[in-house]
Amino acid sequence: MDETEASKDLLGRTYEYCIAQFAAYEGTKGGEFYTPSSIVRTIVAILKSFNNCRVI
Repeated sequence: MDETEASKDLLGRTYEYCIAQFAAYEGTKGGEFYTPSSIVRTIVAILKSFNNCRVI
């Protein structure tokens, strides 16, 4: 991983941490839901195996 990729990874992890903290603080009253990136990647990997399936 080069310096640019490492910087993007750090920024992404920081963003995810902040969103997760906000979601935990607000709970269901926040009106938004947070899905961890690991869950998103798993769902996308599963859906890729289906033909004519589009992930939005």
